[in-house]
Amino acid sequence: IIDEVHMLTREAFNALLKTLEEPPAHAVFILATTDAHKLPDTIVSRTQRYSFRPVAKKAVVEHLAAIAKQEKIKISPDALELLAEHGEGSFRDSISLLDQASSYGQQVELEGVQQLLGIPPQEGLQQLLAQLSGTQGVAALVGSLNALYDQGYQPAAIAKQLGQLIRSQLVAGKSSLPSEKALGLLAELLEVPASRDPERLLEIVWCENRVQTR
Repeated sequence: IIDEVHMLTREAFNALLKTLEEPPAHAVFILATTDAHKLPDTIVSRTQRYSFRPVAKKAVVEHLAAIAKQEKIKISPDALELLAEHGEGSFRDSISLLDQASSYGQQVELEGVQQLLGIPPQEGLQQLLAQLSGTQGVAALVGSLNALYDQGYQPAAIAKQLGQLIRSQLVAGKSSLPSEKALGLLAELLEVPASRDPERLLEIVWCENRVQTR
């Protein structure tokens, strides 16, 4: 089993190719990767490709709960849900997060997991969203964002959680913004994590939408 096979050098791929062309009868090679597009065509053409889907969130929660019970880790159900959500369908990543969370004390609660993952508090997110359709100006919006920055929350995490909040309100039919405006804002928030200056871009995105909804 060769994990993260896309990290092999060109020379290593060339050496592996000779073996794949004439594989020994007693061996099966399993190449695992999350970036299949980085593999040379000469390698891909000599393999059978299987794409695995992320594990269902419910299954991850149940698995984490079983591990927590076995390891005598006291953790609340909502904390398990959040760990499973951020594991993004990966047992390995979810278990790693559970291991980190277990160091927070005898009882792991949602707030502790939120701190571990760098997730801004819901109150702060709700305040930001309310300001978009409120009467406060741009200075108040920037001030609210800076308050979250000062608490150590990263702009990418803030943008992601704001996007999830807006989406959940849209799905529930309880959006405080017009649907078209909310969808446009969701698309803009997706650009924040990849920006060269996420803090400034988040401020610009948020303030522009505040000005436009006045």
